[in-house]
Amino acid sequence: MELEKQVRIYNIERPNSNERMFDEQSGILNWNNISNNSYYDFLKTLRQKFWIPSEVSVVKDYSDWQNKMSDTEKKMFKRGVGILASLDSVATMYDYHASQYIKDPAIKSLMAMIAYNETIHNESYSYVLSSIVSDEEASEVFNYPKEDPFMIKRNERIMEELNRFIDNPTVENFVKAQVSNAVLEGVSFTNGFTPFYHLARNGKMFGMSEIIEYIQAEEQIHSMVQGTIVRDVLTQYPEDNTEELTEWIYDFVREIVLHEQEYCKDLYKDIDDIDMYEVIKYIEYRANIILDNLGLSKIFDTKKNPMSWINAFDPQNRNRKKEDFFEKREKNYELTSGDNGWDDL
Repeated sequence: MELEKQVRIYNIERPNSNERMFDEQSGILNWNNISNNSYYDFLKTLRQKFWIPSEVSVVKDYSDWQNKMSDTEKKMFKRGVGILASLDSVATMYDYHASQYIKDPAIKSLMAMIAYNETIHNESYSYVLSSIVSDEEASEVFNYPKEDPFMIKRNERIMEELNRFIDNPTVENFVKAQVSNAVLEGVSFTNGFTPFYHLARNGKMFGMSEIIEYIQAEEQIHSMVQGTIVRDVLTQYPEDNTEELTEWIYDFVREIVLHEQEYCKDLYKDIDDIDMYEVIKYIEYRANIILDNLGLSKIFDTKKNPMSWINAFDPQNRNRKKEDFFEKREKNYELTSGDNGWDDL
């Protein structure tokens, strides 16, 4: 089924809420009458986490950069910023584009907030870099994703699926793009925070680490939103809920995990106190969580977080919550997968 962009933003002949997100609606949003109350819960949670970069002091980070950071650590830091900046930039644009096809006003509003979060994240990278390096050096960092072969390979498969939907906006391509976005948010982003937490555990760049915690708290929710949208689409459009699609998702996740692991092997090759085995298994652990959120089986043997030291920086642990947001299942979605992984949607 080919999707059409929303043309009329206000249509008094249509209902205020509809069972299917791509069907025309009036455009009037009543949060007490939406298709899935989880979207309102997500919105409220994101609103509670509101922050701006200038709230975080990076004065000590400048001192650390000048006096504590080795050249190897500086290189890792800048590559880490470059990759996150590319992902946030893409997520902002994709959320805007995808929301043009969604007619459900609640989901559109939530995606607008998510896109705003991504712009704040991008602002934070510019804020930190402008505080520790020259403008010329900062500009180089934002060019890394276009020049670094490992970054290019790491990103291109996800971008392929996002662009495929833009070029051919069908329900199936929308689902694949949403899965790609969930993996981007929940695997690529989350693993991308590791360099900064590693520096913080060694007593360096605490300002950046605090910013990353704020970003992670939001990205965890973003990935849950993407997964929820996928599950709703496949409930509302069961003809696209096929075994072939399930197998595609498994193959796609395996491929992204492999690219992520290759990138990390290069990123940390000169960092002696990073355990590469832990990093590799941590990527698999995060991928399993994404699959679980999609209602699918975990395909990697890493069932628990192998990088236990990073728990100290997890925003949920900082809030003294015992469960990872990724692992908390919404009551509406406590489902088990059937033979093809989608039968019980």
